[in-house]
Amino acid sequence: MSFFRTLSGLAGSALVLAGLGVVAPAFAQDSLPAPLPAPLPAPLAAPQQAESFALGDWSLDVFRLPGTSEALCVATRTYPNGDRLGLILGEKGRGLLFGRPALQVREGTTMDFGFSVDERQPLRLPGSAYDPTSIMSAPLPSPEGDKLFEIFARGKKVIIGSNQLKFRSEALDLAGSDQVIKALDHCAEANDIKVARREVAPATAAAPAKPSAGAAVAGSTFDNAPGATPVPSPTPTPAPAPAAAAEPAPAPAPAAAEPPTATAAAIQDAISAEAKKRKAGVGYAVALPKDVTGDKKDDIVLIFVLLEGETRKGYATVLKWTGKDKYTALNTVPLGGVPTSDPPIFTTNGMMVALEAGPDGKAHDVDIVITAKSLTVQKK
Repeated sequence: MSFFRTLSGLAGSALVLAGLGVVAPAFAQDSLPAPLPAPLPAPLAAPQQAESFALGDWSLDVFRLPGTSEALCVATRTYPNGDRLGLILGEKGRGLLFGRPALQVREGTTMDFGFSVDERQPLRLPGSAYDPTSIMSAPLPSPEGDKLFEIFARGKKVIIGSNQLKFRSEALDLAGSDQVIKALDHCAEANDIKVARREVAPATAAAPAKPSAGAAVAGSTFDNAPGATPVPSPTPTPAPAPAAAAEPAPAPAPAAAEPPTATAAAIQDAISAEAKKRKAGVGYAVALPKDVTGDKKDDIVLIFVLLEGETRKGYATVLKWTGKDKYTALNTVPLGGVPTSDPPIFTTNGMMVALEAGPDGKAHDVDIVITAKSLTVQKK
């Protein structure tokens, strides 16, 4: 079984988020699948392997699909207990690999591939059999894949698990992973690997229908320059009266502006209320449809930035679906920084939002627990 073909087949897989501690009843297995009568071809072996490098406790291997120019960079580390962790970078995206001698999976088996770094909220990706004793996650295109590797680069320990295969690893050491991930990026560049990218809709400016003290007005925006301030739309200068001799035809009345949709109005109202409360200008906002309150209806996850004086601050809230074109705003929580353009990673009980680098020069992220009634920032 070619790892390249498997990766290609998983290119369209969607990100699935769930915990490591809850077995999915629909997929739970009473016993591990029996091994194949004969071993599958080992994907990490010749003749596909082209180059190999040692990076401390890790090894970096470059593979090429015979007859094509497609390359794949794979970094792996084998632990004293026999467990093996891998980081994969290819044209389809970035992914993870886990193996152990006692793991037995059939060719073509699919399962959940869960992980938790430094005891954070666990994430789960779609997974599939890699070889009889290893599983791999579906590749994530950029920017989600970049975020995935950033989590590992900053981490100290990771736990890998699968509800469907009923296993959970020990806490595996991630020492050196930051340098390994840099080496993977260099490997991709050297081998002309163009990683797939998922286009994210650009952030849109938010403005309420009626300006009020402290709220955004039409045209309100700001850039990344310090000290930038919101500027209201200029008032049009009245046109001079026509000369008495002139008899111009009356100008057609301007077309009435399209009223905002119920969803757009709910988004504007929620952001405007927070801006008014803080006497701030509105910068930009991103609204994502996602069921985060558990009623199987798409809520609106809202991440936005306000300009408070000369300081940009990020906030998040959820507009809970309560009926056709009806939403109820939950509480708004401060993010403790400015969100990046990366989409949030939705977790088993909320989401993880990436923040711009702080004074220490390091990127950060914030975990938010979301229930049907409220949002809570999880303290680290």
